Amino acid sequence: MHTRRGRSIERPRRVQPVTEHSRWPTVLQAFHTLQTLRLGHLMRAQAAKKLRVRQASLMAIRAAVEDAASTATMAALEGTTEGYGRGGFAMLR
Repeated sequence: MHTRRGRSIERPRRVQPVTEHSRWPTVLQAFHTLQTLRLGHLMRAQAAKKLRVRQASLMAIRAAVEDAASTATMAALEGTTEGYGRGGFAMLR
């Protein structure tokens, strides 16, 4: 989207990949922790302590990740890229 003067009002494109971000190791640790929680190898309290968040926040994050994963899975099965919201996997490009 552009203004009348031709200036872009959108967020600028990412210059570096998201994996280069300084917090990327934290994201990977959280993903691994959520996987071990889902598999039953870790209790909710232990996972929350490991990530230094409250249990309610952990469960909200877990629900959001599972929702995004199911949306991505459905889109992959349908062969489309629709359904990726701002918080979906499209941000990981």
